[in-house]
Amino acid sequence: MGVAARLRNYCALSTASTPTAMLCSPLTNRVFNWSGSTFLCTGAKFATSSSQRTSAGREEKVVIAASQRRANLSVRKKERVPLPTLSDPTGMPQHLSVFLQQPAGTQSMLNTKALQKCEYLGDDVFRCFLPKLTLLNFEVAPIVDLFVAASDIDCQVEMRSCMFSGSKAVEDQNDRFSASLRNHLTWQYTSEGDQVLDLDTELKVSLEVYTVPFTMLPLSAVEVPGNAIMQAMLDRLIPLFLDHLFVDYKKWVDEEALKVNLPMNTGNLPDSSLTSNDVPDCLHSLEISS
Repeated sequence: MGVAARLRNYCALSTASTPTAMLCSPLTNRVFNWSGSTFLCTGAKFATSSSQRTSAGREEKVVIAASQRRANLSVRKKERVPLPTLSDPTGMPQHLSVFLQQPAGTQSMLNTKALQKCEYLGDDVFRCFLPKLTLLNFEVAPIVDLFVAASDIDCQVEMRSCMFSGSKAVEDQNDRFSASLRNHLTWQYTSEGDQVLDLDTELKVSLEVYTVPFTMLPLSAVEVPGNAIMQAMLDRLIPLFLDHLFVDYKKWVDEEALKVNLPMNTGNLPDSSLTSNDVPDCLHSLEISS
């Protein structure tokens, strides 16, 4: 599988699961079109050969594999938006932090509606099974472990692991790339007294470069377009994620807040919280129906 194809796969994974799996979007198709001339195949390693003489005097040809080269991609997106504090039907303000500490808030951060299945592994870590993707003749099922923890002052999402499930050719790619993803939400008051939500998202990918023609090109031939693709992806997806988050927040305040024993909240940051260790059965193994 070529470097560009594997980058497309990873971006597809991200588009379906970026922190918060906001990533099942039309942007996936755009990412797939990058370097469309690169085929999904087990690429031949670029190698050289040399001759050496054995102790018996025979000359043997020795194949020397190209030294391992890795392309390192890294992008970051920061966003600041106004943060209103919504009120439930009784008129009681319910801060965003209260919502994020509820099961509904965790589901929103994971975007469980876009997942095939979600399992709670313990210690605030969830295993997310994304819908299968068909890339040319290959069927790929991305699996991502996400850490989600919300408190009175922030909410963090970190990718602990990611892998591709499928044929042997697909699963072999798991040893050729690594990735990290961090999504951090904080809220504060500005000097003018306005409340704002700050979002900081960082995505890093390391890819082994082992197929022709990429082995004959500088790493920048992969890193420059790869960074451009991932930055465009974040620039597009972060506003969509925020829209999705606020829709879920409003729905919860309007329909669910009164069903939960919440602390009295006057619009400032809440005085107490529920931890994500209080995960209900519905999140321990959540099947998403299509």
